[in-house]
Amino acid sequence: MWHWNAPKDLIDQPDYEWWRGFYTYATTFDLSIAMNNAQSEEYQLIIRDIDAIATQLKVLSDAKVPVLWRPLHEAEGAWFWWGAKGAEPCVWLWKLMYDRITNHHGINNLIWVWTGTDSESALDWYPGDDYVDIVGADIYLNDKNYSTSFSMFDKIVGIHEGKKIITLSETGVVPDAQALDDESARWNWFVTWSGDFIMDGAANEVSHLNTVYNHEYVITLDELPDFTNYVSPVFTEEEEKVLLSAGLDGNKFSAYPNPANDFITIRWDKSLKVESAKIYDLRGQMLNKFGFDGYSEEFTFDLSFLQKGFYLLHVAAGNEIKVVKVLKN
Repeated sequence: MWHWNAPKDLIDQPDYEWWRGFYTYATTFDLSIAMNNAQSEEYQLIIRDIDAIATQLKVLSDAKVPVLWRPLHEAEGAWFWWGAKGAEPCVWLWKLMYDRITNHHGINNLIWVWTGTDSESALDWYPGDDYVDIVGADIYLNDKNYSTSFSMFDKIVGIHEGKKIITLSETGVVPDAQALDDESARWNWFVTWSGDFIMDGAANEVSHLNTVYNHEYVITLDELPDFTNYVSPVFTEEEEKVLLSAGLDGNKFSAYPNPANDFITIRWDKSLKVESAKIYDLRGQMLNKFGFDGYSEEFTFDLSFLQKGFYLLHVAAGNEIKVVKVLKN
C-alpha cells in the first residue's frame, strides 16, 4: 500500500500537518487539473512522484521479489486526495501509473491490487481487468465481530463476474477461519491493521488469533515453500489431469480433466462413502446437485450447460466436504 502524499498544496497547519497530506482534508491538490492538462505543474509532479516510487520498486524487481502493489486504496470513500475529485480522475491516475511503471520503467514484478467496494458505482471506479490483477475490500467491523463478511465477498465476486481473485485487503478484526471455510467466503488473504487492532486483545482476542493462525484453512508464512530456490515440478499428462491426489480422510480422490470442456469426472475410494456432490458458481449459487448410493466410486458431471469460467464442486462424505475449483473452458 502506498500512502501517497499529495504532490503539492499541502495545508501544513496544526491538525493538518504535511505528513497527513494523503488525506483530502490536509491538501487542496486538484487531480482533475493534471488529468486535463499534461503541461500543468500538477501533471509533472505526479510523474515525478511515480518515478520516485518506481525507483524503489525497481530494487525489488532486480532482486526478483514479487510485490502485492496496492496504490490508490479506498478511493471511492473520497477521504484520500486521489478519490476526492470523483471516479474519472482516479481511474485516469491508476492507468497512468500502470503505464508509467510497467512500460516506461519496465517493472514487471508487481501484482496490481485494486481496493473496491460492493456499491452500485463500484465499476465506475474500477480501472478495468487489463490493469488489475486482484480486487480487494477494506472492511472494519466492531471489536470481536469475527464475521466472514460473506455478503460483501459474494457481491464483489458477482460484480467482477468471477474473473478476479478477491481478497480482504485490509481489516481490523480477523474473520473466523472455520466460518470462512464453512460459508465459502474465499477471501484470498487478510491483512490486519497494526497497533491496537492486533496487539491489545480488544479488537481481536488472543485466543481467537491463536485459533485462526493455527487453523488448517489458514496458510501461514512457515507453511510456504522456499520460493527463492523453488523449482516447479514437472508432471506427466496423466498427472496433470488429477487436481487432487489426497482427498477426504487421506484417501485417494481425483477430479479430471481440469480445466474441463463439457464433462468432468470424480473418482474416489469406495471407503469414503461419498454421499453427494454440488456445483456452485463463485457467487455461492448452487447450480446442480447429485446424490450417490454410498457404493459408487466414480461419477461424470455434464458441464455443457455452464458458461466458461470458474466453479466450485463440493463433494460430501459424512461430515467432511472436499471443495474442487473447476475451470470450464
